Amino acid sequence: MEFDVARNGNDLFRKEQRYGFFPSISGFWNLGEEKFFKKLFPFIDLFKFRGSYGLTGSDFGYPTVLTSIAYTLPGSGTIFGNGATEGALVNADVTWEKSRKTDVGVDINMFAGKLTMSADYFYEYRYDQLINQGAISAIIGQAVPRRNVGISDNKGFEVELNYRDKIAAVSYSIGGNLSHFKNKIIYISEAPDYPYLAQTGRQIGLTKGYQFIGFYQASDFDANGSVRSGVAYPLWSTIQPGDMKYADLNGDGFITAADQTFLSQPNIPTYTYGINLGLNYKNFSLRALVQGAWGYAINVFAEGTDIFNGVPQPLHLQSWSPNNPDNAIFPRIGFNNNINNRTWQTISDFSLTPGSYVRLKSLELGFQLPKKWIDKTHFIQNCRIYTAGYNLFTIRDTGKFQVDPEIAQGSNAGTAYPITTNYTFGLQVGF
Repeated sequence: MEFDVARNGNDLFRKEQRYGFFPSISGFWNLGEEKFFKKLFPFIDLFKFRGSYGLTGSDFGYPTVLTSIAYTLPGSGTIFGNGATEGALVNADVTWEKSRKTDVGVDINMFAGKLTMSADYFYEYRYDQLINQGAISAIIGQAVPRRNVGISDNKGFEVELNYRDKIAAVSYSIGGNLSHFKNKIIYISEAPDYPYLAQTGRQIGLTKGYQFIGFYQASDFDANGSVRSGVAYPLWSTIQPGDMKYADLNGDGFITAADQTFLSQPNIPTYTYGINLGLNYKNFSLRALVQGAWGYAINVFAEGTDIFNGVPQPLHLQSWSPNNPDNAIFPRIGFNNNINNRTWQTISDFSLTPGSYVRLKSLELGFQLPKKWIDKTHFIQNCRIYTAGYNLFTIRDTGKFQVDPEIAQGSNAGTAYPITTNYTFGLQVGF
């Protein structure tokens, strides 16, 4: 067992709130060392239970809590100029953000170390997070301070499994790992106009935007080009057949910011995994690494989608036109495309795509020169020749977009340079 206690202070906080008290406890029990266990399971070398629980605190990025007064002299052409301006209201009770962390795990070794396993479950509960007070109306006419009221959690597991053995002159190993995590906003100060705009209960990292439901068709317009009654249209632009259409979530007949919601999956993977392979035969060796992820979304916009911001792509061949109104996967193409169709200005799930992938990350083949060959040199101790390849092969599920699922996690996939395939030939010599 181990006990730890930390007492941290920060002079940005007032005297009564300055110090935080953060204890923790951890311990393990190696059941494999117990006599009764060894007798029942002699093939198990290690069977260790472990766990930890503790409280941590964070003051990272905290601003001072003082208000500010500014005075700006009249500028050129002004009549009255500017005067003293009061800053945001003061929150003198700002203090530490806190996190309760729990981790339980098990380590197992079997068959003289041939089979090993390690597994962990973790849970983190964060509270007193310093956040903006969205529940207070802007009608008060002054900026309100942040408060320690936010709550969120994060939980998941990690598993690693490895096996190694030897058959005659061939030795081999295979291993794998899998991790999963999922977070949730438990409380955030908000007063949404509609339930679908609420963040409480959702994951962190979701993209906010409009729900794409297809394209405006000629049947949506009258003979004079006006939108028919009952067809919702965006108030920020003039539209025509072939433009993107979004869901009118509040049913007021117009598309506005009130029709945005939180879309798709988070911008970081929910699951990640990897597989390691090793093979040795006499002086030859082979190594391979496969990795992948799923349960996240990539926001592909700007250069990644728009034809005049980037480069033409196969999806542009299936753009909307009067001759292709029903099977289109991309809006009409034109130099005068308005903000409604620009994915970097109007965010929607049209530009979100799953980021699931599996990739052959590396493959290496080596040959160790026999000792009797190099002994003749009288000065070389060892010599190895090898060749390797990286990012050799990828299976991905990015829909209609041509993006790399790994480099684009949580970023603008349009400007991200794709991961390249590399080949290496090398010689390692020891003297």
